[in-house]
Amino acid sequence: MVLTGASDRTIRLFNPLKASVENAEPTQREGAGSTKGFSAGLVQSYSAHGYEVLDIAVTSDNARFASVGGDRQVFLWDVAQGKTLKRWTGHSGRINAVDFGGEGSVVVSEPINSVQQTRDGNALLVSTLDSTIRLFDKGNGQLLQSYTGHANKKYRIRSTLAQADAAVISGSEDGAIFIWDVLDGRVVEKLQAHGGNVVSAVSWNCALGRKEWASAGSD
Repeated sequence: MVLTGASDRTIRLFNPLKASVENAEPTQREGAGSTKGFSAGLVQSYSAHGYEVLDIAVTSDNARFASVGGDRQVFLWDVAQGKTLKRWTGHSGRINAVDFGGEGSVVVSEPINSVQQTRDGNALLVSTLDSTIRLFDKGNGQLLQSYTGHANKKYRIRSTLAQADAAVISGSEDGAIFIWDVLDGRVVEKLQAHGGNVVSAVSWNCALGRKEWASAGSD
């Protein structure tokens, strides 16, 4: 399943095996808020945000997810029922990133692009607007490794851990996708995608035995 958030304030859950390229986006007549054009592969839609959705984090059992955005609110959702379970407020500006930590508690950080916890829960991967991704020790805050080479100065770009936390993947403002080795921080692959437009998000398929990932951009 693929979970997406967008500027139309809606979160959508898709089954990629049932999606079709022809119905990948709504028509001009349907408008940006319509779900008709998304019908192929669309499993569920979630609406509660008043502004654009900027980040989504899913629990390890895939039963719940948290979302944040330009409305300065954090929502906790039930995936199957399609409804909100909790809502938190208090941020003074838009919220760029959300993640789960510990026993499903929500961790929210405002000034950064994205935060992701490693599978063992001992480190955090943090992406920021200085064209640098950093891996921190969760216990003492020590910088373990940094990853550079991509361009990320203006737009929110979400990075992710991949291959059982052996690699880091991120998009770039120049339309490239970078893959780094987690341990030594070197670039092991650079791909061109999305016609040179900003690659704003990447996501790795964590299913056992699957080596798939998805990317999204401004195209």
